[in-house]
Amino acid sequence: MPTFEQYRTRRDYLLIYAELITAARYRGVVTYQHLARLAGLPLRGSNMGKEIGMYLGAVSEAEHTLGRPLLSVLAISTRDSPGRGFFGIAKKLEKFSGSTREDKKDFWLKEREAVYKTWKPSFPRQGGG
Repeated sequence: MPTFEQYRTRRDYLLIYAELITAARYRGVVTYQHLARLAGLPLRGSNMGKEIGMYLGAVSEAEHTLGRPLLSVLAISTRDSPGRGFFGIAKKLEKFSGSTREDKKDFWLKEREAVYKTWKPSFPRQGGG
């Protein structure tokens, strides 16, 4: 089975990463289906879920290593929230330890805000000197 590191060497990884950064800069989200389309994957099924999960896990691991919040928090299912895999990787990275639906929602919303803050556009200062 391929590792997160192996996924980071793929062209599609960069497309997914860039799309997540763009979403963060505009305070948006992206669906798993949209990311699958970018990667040329089927838009449904267990293979799509597995592949997108690996790409998002690789993104999460990379961001965590760099000391940033989990950018993959912006990838959502058709239910408008991250899937089980997101919370699984967050636990693996020791960022999340909850188990209830409320714990997950609270973590998701806080992590999403942290991502938005991290990636918000910075504009040059106007006027002055």
